[in-house]
Amino acid sequence: MKIKILNAIDKLCSIMAAHPVTNATTLDNLYSNATLLERAATFLATPHLAQPDEDIAQGVPYLYVGQGEAAYSFPRQHPLALVSDDATTCCIIILASASCFCLAHVDSPSQVQFLFAHWEASATHDPTATTVSVVGGYQDEDQTGHGIVTAILHAMQSTATCHYSVELWVNGVLNTIPPSEHAAHSLPRARGALCVPTADGLKVSAMDFASGTYRGPLFNQRMACVSASPLHVLKTDAPLEISLGPYTRSWLRLGAADIARYKWWIDQAPDTLFLRHWSTSPFAEGPKFVDDIKARFQVAIDLVGRESVVQLTQRYRYDPATKAWTIVV
Repeated sequence: MKIKILNAIDKLCSIMAAHPVTNATTLDNLYSNATLLERAATFLATPHLAQPDEDIAQGVPYLYVGQGEAAYSFPRQHPLALVSDDATTCCIIILASASCFCLAHVDSPSQVQFLFAHWEASATHDPTATTVSVVGGYQDEDQTGHGIVTAILHAMQSTATCHYSVELWVNGVLNTIPPSEHAAHSLPRARGALCVPTADGLKVSAMDFASGTYRGPLFNQRMACVSASPLHVLKTDAPLEISLGPYTRSWLRLGAADIARYKWWIDQAPDTLFLRHWSTSPFAEGPKFVDDIKARFQVAIDLVGRESVVQLTQRYRYDPATKAWTIVV
C-alpha cells in the first residue's frame, strides 16, 4: 500500500540550508530565525492526511518509522520516502547528507544521542555536511519536548567532525497552540512529517495517518517490543529491505496473573481514564493514541510465555509488484 499526497508536490517544503549551527547557537536563535519562521509557517499551512490504499508522491514507496525507530534512505539508488506521525511530546528528526537521509522518531535525550552517533559513524555516506529538520514536540506541561529539543541542539554542537545546518524547525513554541476559550490546554500544531526524495531534493510535508492506514509489517509488535539499542534502526543500506528485531523483551513484562487487568484496560476502560493513566500529555494526544496503546497491550498479552519470539530477526523486502513489504524467507 502507498499514501497519496493531497496537494501538489511543489507545495511541499523544499529543504535548503538555513541556519548553520555553531557552539554559540541557542534555541532562541532557532526560534527567532526569519527563514526558519517562514518555513515553519509554510509547513504548518499544508497538512496532509494519509488514507489507506492511496498513492504517495508519484509512486515512490514509503516506510513508516514508529516511535523509537530510525531508518535510512538512499535516493540515488533506491528512492524511498520515510514518514512518521503521532509525535506529541516526541520529535521527528531528519538528517540529510549529499547521498542519503535518515528519519527517526525520538522520545528521549538518550535516543537523540544514539541517533547522531549512529549517523556520524555510518560508513554508507559522508556525514561531514549534514542538514537537520525537526518536527514535533510542543510546550507540554512537563517540558518533555523541551528536554528532547535541548538534547538535539547539544548533539549538533558536540561533534568534532560534522557541520550541521538547521533547515526546518517546527517544535516548541513554533509548534504550540496556546490555551484559549476553545481549549484549556496547549496543543501541538503538527505531529507528523513525510520526507520524499525528488529530482529537486528532499520535500518535507506535515503528515497525519488516518486510523487504519498501513504502517508497515508487524507494526504493533514493533511498538510493543524493546530494542537492544536506544533506537531500533530498521534500515541502514540502499536496498529496499528492512530488519525487524532482534528485540530484548516485550514492552510490558506481563505474567499470566496480569492478563485480566490489562484486558480490562483494553475492553472496558473509558478513554478519558485511559488517557489520564497512560499518556504523558492526556489532553493533547492524537486520535489514534488509545487504540494504538490497546493494540500494544494485546501484543504483550499474546507474548506471555513466548517472549523468545521477539528475539528473532525478520527481514522484509519491498515488492514493487504488490506495493507492499513482504517477508524474506
